[in-house]
Parts: sequence; C-alpha cells; structure tokens
Amino acid sequence: MTSIDFYFDFRSPYSYLAHSQLGTLDAELSDHPVDIVAAMKQVGNTPTALICPTKGKYAGADLQRRAKRYGVPLSRHKDIKSIDGRRLLRAVLAAEDCGLAKEVVAAIFPAFWRHGLPLSTARDLVRILEASGIRDPQVASRADSTELDDRLTQGNEAAGARGIFGAPTFIVNDEMFFDNDRLEFIREALRAA
Repeated sequence: MTSIDFYFDFRSPYSYLAHSQLGTLDAELSDHPVDIVAAMKQVGNTPTALICPTKGKYAGADLQRRAKRYGVPLSRHKDIKSIDGRRLLRAVLAAEDCGLAKEVVAAIFPAFWRHGLPLSTARDLVRILEASGIRDPQVASRADSTELDDRLTQGNEAAGARGIFGAPTFIVNDEMFFDNDRLEFIREALRAA
C-alpha cells in the first residue's frame, strides 16, 4: 500500500478539514506534527491570512464552504490565543512512543475545531484524551517535556528542509501536495502508484 506523509498543525483549520477526509484515501498514513509557524519562518513564508484582513475574511468564508462540502462542523475556537499549540503537537509525539498517535490526533482535531473544548492547560488535554478513551499517562505527562519539544523542533527543521511551507501538506512518492483541496490530486497520485 502506498504511504502518505501528512504534515499538519492543530492550529490550522485546513489541516482539520483535510484530516476529516483522510479515511477516504486508500493509503497508509504517516502523521507529522509540525509547528507550522516555525517551519514557515524557516522557508521564508508568511501566514498571510493572519496578517491581511481581506484574505482572512475570505479564508473564513472559504473554510465554511469546504466544511459544508465535507459535511463536517467547523467553528473558530473562542480561546485560540490561549492554546499552546506546541503542547498539542508534543502530545502526538508522546503518543507515537506509545502506539497511540492516530488516536490522539483523532481526539484533538474535533476538540479544537468542532467542539471548541478547553485546550489551554495540560489538564484540559488530559480531559480530552480521557474522554476519547486514551488513558496512557505517558501521553499527557510527557507533552510538556523538553525532550519532546526538542524533537518537535527537529521535526520542524526536517519539514522545512523537505520544502514544507504550510499546513496541511502531503507527500506521496516524493510529490508534494499542499492544502486540503488537493485531495483529488492525491487520489490520482495514489492510483498511479
């Protein structure tokens, strides 16, 4: 089975939308959590939808259109500025070590973008994981570790070196596809493989 490298950041609503559709792809997925702002800086990219109000307004409407097309709820988290996005990404790295990465990703995305659940503290993260049946204490307890933060930074650098400039990004057989609306191209690449 062909594999897909999926680069994502929980703070990216387009990553959430893409994740909601990954089950429709006939491929083995390899998750790559990345602090996309750090990776963007590395390659000289700027999150223009955040700094350009006109593009930000458009992106809000575009996100709702895409969410409707996919049939998934999407709402902006009311406390988004208080969320430590790196903690959420480190939780995925901790979960990889326990064989629970896919479950953790599947728990955090809807908590963030569908339900707007509290995500500002380590305890909030524990609640979300436990509500999803993830009770391995290593996942949440290691999410704030220096070792995993260093590993996340190394992953960001590797993503930048690979040319990742935004999230979500997919790599199929060394071919890059950026953003959630490239899923048809990804399907074509998978069929060709």
